[in-house]
Order: sequence, then structure tokens, then C-alpha cells
Amino acid sequence: MCFDVGVVYLDKSNRVSKVIKSLKPFKIVFPVKNSVSILEIPLNITNAEELVG
Repeated sequence: MCFDVGVVYLDKSNRVSKVIKSLKPFKIVFPVKNSVSILEIPLNITNAEELVG
């Protein structure tokens, strides 16, 4: 990964449990409790209002 990405953690009901708006390349993040899925998305759509509608 050579560029920043947005990271969205989802629980088992596909609800957003945490959003990291900008994750730098090669950075390590710890697991988020109750999250079962992770989305890596372009930085321009990591605004929480855009994610939940």
C-alpha cells in the first residue's frame, strides 16, 4: 500500500463501529472490539455522513 486509505470497521450487523479517515502506508492498527469486517476505501468517501446515508 503506497497511499493513504480510509478504513471502516463493521460489526456483524454491518453497522459502522469505527472509522479511520486516513491510514498512512505501512501503519499497523489494532483490532476493534465486536468488528467482524473491514472496508478499505478511497479517502474522498470516508466522511461518516456519506457512509450511513
